[in-house]
Amino acid sequence: MRALTKRNINLILDVMMKALSKILLLFLAIGIFSCADGKPPSILFVTMLPNTNEPAGPYNVEAIASDDRALDKVQLWWCVEELGDDTCRKDLDNGYNLDEMANQGGDIFEGRIPGQGYDVMIEYYVLAIDDSGNQVSDPPEAPVNEIYSFMVTR
Repeated sequence: MRALTKRNINLILDVMMKALSKILLLFLAIGIFSCADGKPPSILFVTMLPNTNEPAGPYNVEAIASDDRALDKVQLWWCVEELGDDTCRKDLDNGYNLDEMANQGGDIFEGRIPGQGYDVMIEYYVLAIDDSGNQVSDPPEAPVNEIYSFMVTR
């Protein structure tokens, strides 16, 4: 039986480290140790715009958005319809406009809805997407079941 020398111990450790690194790479490849983030971002304190008689705009919307890892983007989605119409909810794919909200520092984001004229209802919601593709809207069921809105009237 050979005596364990420092050289033999180093060789054994080297072989073990190579084997462990191959096992780790295999686990990463099949997704056992995934770096994917399953938690969506959070959105707080979205500006609730009041009804107004000022058609010129812009109407500024602020939100606090954060993520436990990294936000990819925060978006303001908005739609305009004549009073009494229901265009926005009928055409979710084409009715909404997008404004990429700008980071104002920290977790504060701001987006703008341009002026729209009189006798309109403006519906809007905020969408936050993190770097893993997880997303959340505020209101939570926007735009189908919940939405923020305000009217521009004379």
